[in-house]
Amino acid sequence: MGSPNQRSEVLLSLLLFTIRNERAHGNVLSPFRTSKSTLERYESYYFIMLLSYIYALGVLGLRFQCISPQNILNGCTENIQAQKAFFS
Repeated sequence: MGSPNQRSEVLLSLLLFTIRNERAHGNVLSPFRTSKSTLERYESYYFIMLLSYIYALGVLGLRFQCISPQNILNGCTENIQAQKAFFS
């Protein structure tokens, strides 16, 4: 089954693969290639990017002990606030 670290790495890989695959090869026209795109459409992709980034930092922190959970939480909180301010 693998260690928690290995499982986290697999989950991150699957998340990033799914996001990329849906955007590049989904059954619908890319939301960024149409004149009907709105700022709200970008908001979800920025949130998913932040989710992936925070998850990746967590994996790096677990594997290499290079970043503390508190620093990850602080960065996540700051980025969420920045996104809220930008998209509201």
